[in-house]
Amino acid sequence: MSKTEKYTYFSDPLHGFIAVNESLMRLVSRREVQRLRHIRQFGSGHLVFPVGEHSRFTHALGSLALMGDALDILKRKGTEISAIEQDAAMAAMLLHDIGHSPFSHALEYWLIRDTRHESISLALMERVANNPDTPEDLACQLNLAMEMFSGVYGRAFFHELIAGHLDIDRLDYLQRDSNMSGVIEGSVGVDRILQTMCVGPDESGSGEHIAIEAKGLPAVVNFLTARYHMYWQVYLHKAVLAADAVLTKTMLRARHLIKQGRTHALDGISPGLAFFLTDDHTRHHLKCDQVLDMFISVDDTDVIYSLKRWCESSDRVLRDLSRRFINRRLFRCEFFSSEPSTKAIGTREDRIAQYLEAQGLGGRESVQYYAHLAAPDSSAYEEGDNPVLIRQHGNIPVPLREVLNQPGSISGLPKTAKKYYFCYPKGTEL
Repeated sequence: MSKTEKYTYFSDPLHGFIAVNESLMRLVSRREVQRLRHIRQFGSGHLVFPVGEHSRFTHALGSLALMGDALDILKRKGTEISAIEQDAAMAAMLLHDIGHSPFSHALEYWLIRDTRHESISLALMERVANNPDTPEDLACQLNLAMEMFSGVYGRAFFHELIAGHLDIDRLDYLQRDSNMSGVIEGSVGVDRILQTMCVGPDESGSGEHIAIEAKGLPAVVNFLTARYHMYWQVYLHKAVLAADAVLTKTMLRARHLIKQGRTHALDGISPGLAFFLTDDHTRHHLKCDQVLDMFISVDDTDVIYSLKRWCESSDRVLRDLSRRFINRRLFRCEFFSSEPSTKAIGTREDRIAQYLEAQGLGGRESVQYYAHLAAPDSSAYEEGDNPVLIRQHGNIPVPLREVLNQPGSISGLPKTAKKYYFCYPKGTEL
């Protein structure tokens, strides 16, 4: 660390003072990152966990801090990491969420259709790197950051720190979201995991991969289990699912009206949101400057403002759905122990149609806006081709599953859970 280099300090309740050097501050100050101040980390979860008002910006700074800690620990253990690699990895961590839509995952595919936020983040990073006004050293830093982010850089452990089972993103958001929701089951031993991280070959003896020393195994199991519990107690809480359903159904109705030529749905709403509701944009538009400019102009504020405008809409369905979200009159969420039959869903939809007709909200034609069936799943750990590696007694690391299957090992992980749920208006007798 240069004695002459200047730092900006951010105070964080989890990580204390976060020091950001001048190079990274050029990115923190950019519009793409500052926009994250106005996107809630919890999406619509703040309607269920009132203190969960923290933003994607605080998470980005926290992730930046943890990445710096992780790289410093790996260097102390003998892993060679150059200054440009360190800055690039930290830049990738800072920018990893700039592609999020308003309300985070709730509207993930609504602005740029069928496109994950990671792809949008990468497109925004690429645009900054290729901008002729971007200083050459920053462009080089971003180009390397994109290689790490995409997993094409020759040293695999950098990508694993950005997007792996024990990545920095998860280490920050689980700790942060647990703290802000009050759900103590999400508490994780982040320091223990970082301190036991090392870099070495995979189980075949090749490459540079993140592994965890054996003494960190309990912290890893606790982390993966905590993630499982946070999904079912917070991220997939029934009221959060219901709020997301109301929000997405409102967008669906607005888009339908606009495509039918009923442009009153555009009256007075956010110009940025209107841009995306009027025309379909897909991953093929990620090279278009206008699309990316409009994307980073839209945040939670635009959605809330538009919902308030729609609360006075002449369309009764759009008006009702908007008022439900703004006034927190959410749908009811019913879970099923197994996949519901077509007959069971059909019976429910018939009763919803009767309810809507009685409320003056149409009948059968409006059911699509008031009924929502989905089946999220969450697992503590899916090993796949990139398992968590545990290094025992200095030997070549072995996959986590093998360690957990050994006699005398600590208890295993919760199994994958898939739960069907159905959202519908309260007051409907099902």
